[in-house]
Amino acid sequence: FGYALVGGIFLLSRYWRESFQQISRYLLGGGLLLLYFATLRLSHFTTAPAITSQAIELPLLLVVVAYNLSVAFKRQSLYLTASHLALGYLTVLIGGQTFFVLSILTLLSAIVVFFTLKFRWNSLLAIGIILTYLTHFIWTANNPFFGNTLQFGLSPQIHLAFILLYTIIFAGAE
Repeated sequence: FGYALVGGIFLLSRYWRESFQQISRYLLGGGLLLLYFATLRLSHFTTAPAITSQAIELPLLLVVVAYNLSVAFKRQSLYLTASHLALGYLTVLIGGQTFFVLSILTLLSAIVVFFTLKFRWNSLLAIGIILTYLTHFIWTANNPFFGNTLQFGLSPQIHLAFILLYTIIFAGAE
């Protein structure tokens, strides 16, 4: 039902693109958010999830985030880009496994720098830096927002090298 609703919103947004431009943009942004949450709903927020494996859930969420970022790139929209990058960081926290977290945080950092250099969105760089380090910190604290106890020192020490890697990536935006 969620995907049908997303399709209807996209069609309405496309239909109103010329006559109601502002409403069309809001519908597109809302449809993209709904696409992410409809996909997330397949494995969360229900007693009988349709997808029980993170091996299926996480790639689906990453595909949705990638699609949403491609739409944001095409539209050259700072707001769409920032909101869907935030959903990418949420996906990282949902994943939780060391390799997944560190690799996707590195990828998202590179995407932030790409968008910053391409469109000269320095505010996106600040948002990306904050979200990257905040996500890394929350994950390092044992991801307490997902029901885990607040605890430091459980993650492998290699994660410290990734903090330096994020810094190097973000320095490339200068």
